[in-house]
This record gives sequence, C-alpha cells and structure tokens, in this order.
Amino acid sequence: MDAKTSQTQGRTADEHSHLVRPAEMEWQKTRFPGCEAKTLLFDKKTGLMTALMRFEPGAVLPDHEHVKIEQTYVLEGKLVDREGPASGLEAGQGEFVWREPGSRHSAWCPEGGLMLAEDAAGLEWLRRKSAMERRWGIESHVLGANELRSLAPALSEHMAGADLVPAEGYGDPLRGTMAVLQQAQRAGARLLRGAEVQSIERNAAAWHVQTTKGLVIAGRVVNAAGPWAAQLGRMVGLELPVTGTVQQVIVTEPAPPMMKHLIALANRHLSLKQQASGGFLVGGGWFGGFDPASGRTHNLRRNIEGNLWVCARVLPVLRSLSFVRTWTGINPAIDRAPILGEAPGLPGFFNAVSANGYTLGPIIGRITADAVRGESVNAHYRLERFG
Repeated sequence: MDAKTSQTQGRTADEHSHLVRPAEMEWQKTRFPGCEAKTLLFDKKTGLMTALMRFEPGAVLPDHEHVKIEQTYVLEGKLVDREGPASGLEAGQGEFVWREPGSRHSAWCPEGGLMLAEDAAGLEWLRRKSAMERRWGIESHVLGANELRSLAPALSEHMAGADLVPAEGYGDPLRGTMAVLQQAQRAGARLLRGAEVQSIERNAAAWHVQTTKGLVIAGRVVNAAGPWAAQLGRMVGLELPVTGTVQQVIVTEPAPPMMKHLIALANRHLSLKQQASGGFLVGGGWFGGFDPASGRTHNLRRNIEGNLWVCARVLPVLRSLSFVRTWTGINPAIDRAPILGEAPGLPGFFNAVSANGYTLGPIIGRITADAVRGESVNAHYRLERFG
C-alpha cells in the first residue's frame, strides 16, 4: 500500500464521498431574473462550482467572464450565446459545450411569444405595443427581419419583424387542467362529477344548490361557469352580460421540430404553436358554428380555410402538411375585463368569469379567494361597472 492511499485510512464516509440529492433540494433564486440554481459542489479555496441551472423562457445571464473553464451540459431546452465572439451558438438538449478560461459571453433561453408584422405599419404598431409592455415592467424586444430569421428560420422571409415577449407561452390544457384538479383535491376540494345545476336559492344564511345528483348546501357560492355564467346568474336574479363564442382549432400531422415560440400576427387572427408530438395547433379566434336547437357546436369550412391561409403566410411549410382533425369549444364573451367579486345584494354569491381563463385563471383564482375571505375587489372588475 503506497503512502498516498494510506492517508485515507480512518476517514469517515463524509470525508471521502459526498452524496448530493438534487431532487430534494430547493431551487434558489439568483440575482438574475428568471435564473435559479441548485449548487451541487462549491470549493471556497479554488472557486470550483458545479450547479444545476434552470432558466425561464427568455431569461438572460448577462455578459460575464469565465476565470476558469466553464462546462455546460443541457438537460432540457436550449441555451444560446446572445452576445460575444460565439454569438448565436446554440446548445440543445443532450449537448455539451465548454468554454476556455478568459472567454466572455451572455447567454439566454430565447423562447416565449412572437407577434409578427407583415409590413412597416405593423412593425410600428408592435413598437408601440412593446413600449407599453416595458412601461408595465414586461420584458419585450422588437426584432428586425434579420433578427427574426436568425431566431425562427422556419417563418416566412416576408415578415418585417416581430415583438418577442419571453414571458409569453402556452400550455397543454388537458394536462394543465388535470394537474390543477389534482392540486385542488390535495388541498381538500371535493368533486361532484356530472352534476348539472338546476336551481340556486337563498335559504336563511346558506345557499341551496339543487343538482341532478342531489342538494348541495353552502355558505358561499362561486359562479365560475364560463359561457354558462349568465344562465346560473339568472337562477339568483342576476343579469350577467356574458355570452359565448364558438372557437375552433386545427391540428396538423406531425412535423420535425421547427417552432418553439407561440406565434401571433399583428392585424390578423392567428395563434400557432408546435406540440411536443410535432403537430401544429392552429387557431386565433376563427369562429365555428352553433346550433341553438341542439346546443351543439360545429366547424365552419370557410373559417378553416381562412385560418390556414393566414397561417401559411407566416409558416410556408404548412402548405405541405395535412391537417388531421379540428374541434370546437365555447369561449366566454364579455367586455375587456373579467367579472369578479361578490354580487350586489347577494351576500355569499361570487362571480369569477373571464374570457381569458387560461391566461388569467391563476390571478382570478387568487382574487376570488381573497374576496371570499372578505377583501375588496377593484371596481373595474365588479359587476356594478355595467350600471
């Protein structure tokens, strides 16, 4: 046994090997917005550090110098050199990049939402939009045509530019809704599935909600029925200015990955995103049809054609893809703001109605929970604003 090996004799396991369990560690915020870290190893003597980093879409690690070699292995997503000698260098999932001592760069995760402009007038409108967003503290960048092509080369070369908002994004509503449902159940929520509300009446200090599956008695009721909110409101004597519009969505066959941004188009109706499966979801406010007699919705061929025509102007490759299905859904239609808070003259009856449920859902849930506990709701969002 040589002398070097003998130095390890008598050491405890903690002095020899150090087991780190990242899954049990909390993400720590850094001084850079949107960048979080889990430090796995840090040597105070040498400055050596190994860390897991998590970047929100659009997060930027500002210009910095590497005193020693930097090594990066990308577990998910991508990391792009935004500035520096290697500007544009992109490391994707499963790729490794290392940088020499003394090298400098800034890095970012360039996802988020892109609203495109087809001409100079549209680009000027986007500049005003971006300026307003920045005044409200929202990160927003106006990109010229060349910057846009570098960021999203699959888009049409005829686009004049875009507004990039890194905090924009999209989610899978099926998985998202199931996740919210599971969290609600863990917090103690009880579900009564398939129960149609037939009547709502005030009885002394409680509300009696009669359903097709029995009577529910509650001290407080929240009307969160979306496009059917007016129907529930009439059960308690409220006239809510809420109707519904039929929205339709188109799904294409799978294609190779080419678009990580949520895409919209200034001055035209378009919402476009590519799913993990490779298929594109195409929408943007093109209406479907509604049959009042049956209460059923249906697709409108002319609006499918119009939607795909607009989409092909933005993403030319769409012309070579087949669309495999379409569907419709009913979206609440009210004025520009949600209807929130306790209804006037109906203690314990609250409205939580919005035309932007997935976008505003979390904050509407928070405001409604606070209102149920007695906090006031901004007058701009209350029913009384309609007079």
